[in-house]
Amino acid sequence: MKLFVWDFHGTLEKGHEKTVVELMNAVLKENGHAAEADLVLLDNTYGRKWQKIFEELLPNETRETHLELEKKAVLFAHEHWDLVTQNIKPNDHSLDVLSKIAEHNDQILISAVGRDDLINFMKAVGVDSIFPEGKYFAVYDTDREPTSKQQILENYLIGKQYEKIINIGDSPGDMIPVANSTHYLYVHAGRTFRECNPDYRINDLREVLKEI
Repeated sequence: MKLFVWDFHGTLEKGHEKTVVELMNAVLKENGHAAEADLVLLDNTYGRKWQKIFEELLPNETRETHLELEKKAVLFAHEHWDLVTQNIKPNDHSLDVLSKIAEHNDQILISAVGRDDLINFMKAVGVDSIFPEGKYFAVYDTDREPTSKQQILENYLIGKQYEKIINIGDSPGDMIPVANSTHYLYVHAGRTFRECNPDYRINDLREVLKEI
């Protein structure tokens, strides 16, 4: 049996970047800033913390301002969940690919968001039944200090043995360096691959099925 390790944002979903732009621009306007985010900027910064994107938009503001805007954007998202769900959708072929893998293999989901947010995101795209309790992990779990994707995976592997570990995600942080692993760097068609050295670069999640 193999273990497939999935990222969420930018990999199993599509459309959320539109929400990020809308949320950021609403918070910028509400706080008196004329700068505006757009999809081009997000293409170059997607996967980074929101404070880093605010740094790109407002280079002359302080770090404290960038952090405060990030907090306000997260709060705004929680207060306007309908905005999140109207854009986010399952990525092309994701549900079919996950279902086929689940027939004979193990798979987990690790995302750099809060636990409650991850649960809501999974429900929004219909993967919550594929990743039940114990199969999804949030880097920012409310019950403990923030950790890393690598530490989460290493903890999950304790006492387990797999024929192979396959990592799939859209950022360098998803290419988790554990023994006997293969790494698929995914990006939506038309967008730019992030800088790293995966084993494969793909635009179609069905390519991962060659591993089963």
